[in-house]
Amino acid sequence: MSKNFDIGDRYEIPSDIVVENCIKGAGWSRREDAGYLSSATATFDIDLSADNIYLLSRGCFSSGTVNVTTSSEQPKETATIDVVAEYRGEGMLDLARVCLTSRLQNQKGVGIFTPMWRRAPHRHDETILGFKTTITLPEGVSISGFETDVPNTPQTIGDLASVSFTAVSLKGTNAPITVEALSAVKGHVYTTNAGIRGSFNTTSSLILDTINGPIYARVGLRDEGERPTLVASTMNAHFDGKLSLTTPSGKGGNFSVDTTTTNSRLSVSFLDAPLDSGLKYYAGSTNGRVDVTLHPTYEGDFDILTSTFSKSLVKFFPGPDPSGRGRYRAASVHSDKGSDSGQTIWEDPKKPGHGRKGSGNVFMSTSNAAIVLNIQGL
Repeated sequence: MSKNFDIGDRYEIPSDIVVENCIKGAGWSRREDAGYLSSATATFDIDLSADNIYLLSRGCFSSGTVNVTTSSEQPKETATIDVVAEYRGEGMLDLARVCLTSRLQNQKGVGIFTPMWRRAPHRHDETILGFKTTITLPEGVSISGFETDVPNTPQTIGDLASVSFTAVSLKGTNAPITVEALSAVKGHVYTTNAGIRGSFNTTSSLILDTINGPIYARVGLRDEGERPTLVASTMNAHFDGKLSLTTPSGKGGNFSVDTTTTNSRLSVSFLDAPLDSGLKYYAGSTNGRVDVTLHPTYEGDFDILTSTFSKSLVKFFPGPDPSGRGRYRAASVHSDKGSDSGQTIWEDPKKPGHGRKGSGNVFMSTSNAAIVLNIQGL
């Protein structure tokens, strides 16, 4: 426990956090009161040479909003974290500690701390405290690690397409996470009881994980020598995904995708995929319809499964040979009650039976609902 905290205050500081300096009491920059709430600010600059930059919050009054953005005016060497405390009630601001902190392995960040009482005090109009946090990153830089861990706080991530991240972790609870554009070698987005929505790109792995909230995701997986993977999971809410698979050459590549939900529908479309690529894909739900549309380049096996008395269907749609060589799509399908299985490849009409064996594998399942696989090209 730092000198900035009293033992009796019951602040919850994670055991791996070193508190270096805190803004509290008179240390805040007070704003002129405007309306119902009073406000005060604290600003921190974090050196981008850190191996991980983070924002975390803990405590009964530490919720609010987080916004992450870029600016052409932001110095290339730093990230700026602006924290605005909004409060009402005598002594409420005195509960807050906003601190410059560090962790082992060259990690630097800001922590927002308020008391963690066993029983949170009753909130009413005269006792309000919350935080609006803005993280501003420079444009066109590379950042090793970026992390948020902010319970009960909606997170809005702006267009960060110009920033290259090695690793990103966005964590929350009971609040949505919205991402305009984010690219990282590895990414992990987690919340509960709220949705995840956004546009993501990865060359290694991306995990999207929530419960009791929908996922709307546009995801780009790029194989630059390491099979990229997407794992997206929710429960009791629908999943809607638009996926693009790419390689530097526009050919080949291997990709792994896993999308699941329960008690709701799942819909996924593959918007792009290289010729001669390999896709391993699982789509699963329970008590909800599953619809998947594969890209015309797909070649390989497929298995779809639902309850005996529910509808399973493999649909083939007209479409040209994506290679432009005039091939036709050959397919075999075996149907039974509630299931369909088979395989499909592109065949040269001049050499039937000599087509490349597809390396793809698609498995889809649900229960008590229809399941449909759409394959383009005939």
